Amino acid sequence: MLLSLGAILFVCYKAFNTLDFKLNAVANLAYMNADFSEKHGLKKIELNTSNSDELHFNRLYRDYYAEGLGPENDAFLQYYSKNNAWRRASMVIDGEKYKVQVKSHGRTPYAHKFGALFSLAVKFKKNAPFFNSNRVNFVIYNRIQMRLALLEHFAQKFNVLTTHYELIDFKFGERRRALYFVEQRINEDFFKTNNLPYIVFNDNVDGSLIYNQDFSLEQLEHQLTLALEQHSYSTTLKKQIKDDYQAFNKAIQAQDHNTMLELLDANYCARLEALRVVYGCDGHGFNFVNLDVVYDTIKHVFYPIVNRDIVSNKIQDCQGLKNQARQTYISNFWQVLEQNEHFNYKTQQALYDFLEQNNSADIAHQINNINKQYLESHLLKKTSLNNRFDGSTLLDNINCLRTFKNEKYH
Repeated sequence: MLLSLGAILFVCYKAFNTLDFKLNAVANLAYMNADFSEKHGLKKIELNTSNSDELHFNRLYRDYYAEGLGPENDAFLQYYSKNNAWRRASMVIDGEKYKVQVKSHGRTPYAHKFGALFSLAVKFKKNAPFFNSNRVNFVIYNRIQMRLALLEHFAQKFNVLTTHYELIDFKFGERRRALYFVEQRINEDFFKTNNLPYIVFNDNVDGSLIYNQDFSLEQLEHQLTLALEQHSYSTTLKKQIKDDYQAFNKAIQAQDHNTMLELLDANYCARLEALRVVYGCDGHGFNFVNLDVVYDTIKHVFYPIVNRDIVSNKIQDCQGLKNQARQTYISNFWQVLEQNEHFNYKTQQALYDFLEQNNSADIAHQINNINKQYLESHLLKKTSLNNRFDGSTLLDNINCLRTFKNEKYH
C-alpha cells in the first residue's frame, strides 16, 4: 500500500522525536519520576493533536537553534512570526474533555523549547478549568523550574502583585508525559478573579504601551487608541486613560521622575523595587518586552507587576543597597524612577522593614521547604546555575544586605 507524502513525513517526524527524547531525557528535568504525579496530586492532562498539527509544529521549530537568540535564529523567527497560528484541538483533564485552541507560546520563544517539548498558549472554548480564565499558558518546567514558587512566596512577603501557577502532568500529542506549569495571564480574567479595577494593554504589543526608546510617543498613542476601541468604557474614562498614559509616557521620555511618581503608587513601587534589590534582578523581567504595567481605573495610577522572568542573581555590591546586575536589561521606566531620591528613600525603608520582619533562619527554612519535594524527586537541576533556581543566591543576597544594614546603624 502506498503512503501519502503527509503520512511519510509524519512517520519521519515521529522517528526524529523518538531519538530527540533519548538524547534529551537525561538532561530534561521535565520528565518526572513515575510516582511524582500521584504523590503530589497533579492534574493529568492530555492534548490530542492530529498528524497535521504535528507537522505544523515540527516545521515551526525546524530552524530553531540553541536557546532561540542570535543571528542563527533569524530564519526561524521569520517563519515562526508568520506561521504561529492557533490550531483547534481537544484536551482531556482528569477524564473531562475540553475543546481548545493552541499555538506555540511567545512571539520570540527564547528558551521555551527543550528537546521535543515546548511551551504553549492555550484558549478554552468554555468552562475554563484554571484560574477562571479562558486563556492560559502551558510553560515547560525546564524554563523556570522552582523559581515560580519562590517568586510567589517573596512577592507575597513584599505585598506586590504577581500571577499564579499550577504544576501539571502533561502529555502533548505523541510526546512523553512531562511536567509543565499552567501560568495565569495578566488580563481581564486575572483582574476579575482578584476583584481589581485594573486594565492592561499587553495583547500583541510589548511593554504594556509604556514608553521605551524602541517606540515613539506617537506610535504608543496610536496603539493605545486602537486598544481602547476594543473596550466598552465610558467616553469620559477612555479620555482619562488616554490622558494618563500620554502624561506618564511623556514623563518617562523627558526623565521627569517627579511627574512619574504622581502617576504611580509610590509605596507599592518602592516595595517592588526592594524585592528587585533582594533578588539581584538583572532587569530581564522588567525590560521593554517583558514589562507588565497595569492601570487602576479608579485611583488613576499605574502598577508594575512581578512576572516569571525575574531571575535571582548574586549582588555584586551591597554598599548603599545597590545591585550592579540590575542594570543589565533595565527599561526606561526603572532607569528614570531610580533617579528620584524620595523614591530611593522609600525603597530603603521597604527593604529595612523586610529585613526587620524576617530573620535569615526563617527565610532559609521557608526556602528549604519550597525546594524539598523537588530536590527529593530530582526535579531541581544540580548545575552551576542551580543557585539561580533554588533560592541560595536569594538567601546570600538577604544576608549581604542585612550585614550592610547592621554595620551602618550599629
